[in-house]
Amino acid sequence: FSDEESISNLHTMEVQILYYKLSKTGQVTIPKYVQKKLGFKEGIIYNIYQYHDSIAIVKYHQNTALNQCVFQNGRISIPAELRKLLRLSLGTLLDIKISYNQDKVIIKRAKLGLLRDA
Repeated sequence: FSDEESISNLHTMEVQILYYKLSKTGQVTIPKYVQKKLGFKEGIIYNIYQYHDSIAIVKYHQNTALNQCVFQNGRISIPAELRKLLRLSLGTLLDIKISYNQDKVIIKRAKLGLLRDA
């Protein structure tokens, strides 16, 4: 999907799923349409935490003890302890989507059965 297709499909779909790979430094690119939809800004600190079998990224959270990460160059670094808990490593294919109520980014290991041509 291009960014324009993703934005137009957002109105008709419950969630939009994109696939990205985890870098060797534990970083993942946040798609531009997700950045725009959730108001991500360069240099802002976001809360990042385990959410069931995935990772959630939010700007504000009542639990101030959560891990934090800085949004830089369109990317977020996933802390090593979260990568270990969720068994994410270099090249792991990830689903990146906006939550149904559009308040957080959800990052999850891709289910290979869902992929075509990957």
